[in-house]
Amino acid sequence: MTILVTGATGFLGSYLIKNLLKDNYKVIIIVREKSKLDRIKEDLNRISIYNIDQVSLNKIFKDNHIHKIIHLATCYGRNNESNTNIVQNNLLFPLELLELASQNRVNEFYYTNTLINSFISPYALSKSQFKDWG
Repeated sequence: MTILVTGATGFLGSYLIKNLLKDNYKVIIIVREKSKLDRIKEDLNRISIYNIDQVSLNKIFKDNHIHKIIHLATCYGRNNESNTNIVQNNLLFPLELLELASQNRVNEFYYTNTLINSFISPYALSKSQFKDWG
């Protein structure tokens, strides 16, 4: 079974892929140019990696039969990202991912939200908006 994971280089994602690999899943991850691979360096030879800054989401789905998606990637706005960038990362990117999942008959789509009230920050608002779309 093939599982696509976003946010695999983060704290939660790095532990998740280690467990998925331990359970013998085929793991595909999406990274960015600026992604730090330190947390998953010992697993790099066991996963398929796509750099989203170089490859379209369509290509990832074209190249692979994906059974499940676990979407953990997020933009908190901690590095002075613009509201547009936060919305792009937390609403538009996962929405495109969800649409492609539907078009490609992906069986399951998991997504991490936040418990923060949507009126507290652009991050919380964008996460809440995707939940509503989903």
